[in-house]
Amino acid sequence: MTMLENSAAWRAEREAAFHADVPSSLGELLARAVRKHGDGVAIDLFERDTRLTFAEWDDWAGRLADGLRHYGVTKGSHVGVLFENVVEFPVTWLALARLGAVMVPMNPRYTPTELAYVIGDARISQLVAGRSRLARSKR
Repeated sequence: MTMLENSAAWRAEREAAFHADVPSSLGELLARAVRKHGDGVAIDLFERDTRLTFAEWDDWAGRLADGLRHYGVTKGSHVGVLFENVVEFPVTWLALARLGAVMVPMNPRYTPTELAYVIGDARISQLVAGRSRLARSKR
């Protein structure tokens, strides 16, 4: 074998090993983390004194996915997500990924005009928002 053929064979072997170990979805990635780290801290929003373990993240995301499904979120749904920097953001992200929905993150500092544009442009059919944002929107 030439050096080039050896290199190509090595690369093919490494790629096959890599692809064999890649999780099939974000849900599978978290399931592996739960098995490996369970009660270890997955999310630490220290400025808010909020922590979530891998097991809690998995549980919360599963329950939220069930609730979102009940409200009509399905594979391909475009869902706007409007949160401050809170633990509910990554929980919602994973819940939507489990459903195969498209998450459209929206900045809480957007003006009403900017929000309207994003909602229309991204063809958002549902919105998940934090209470503090909803309270400000009513003003």
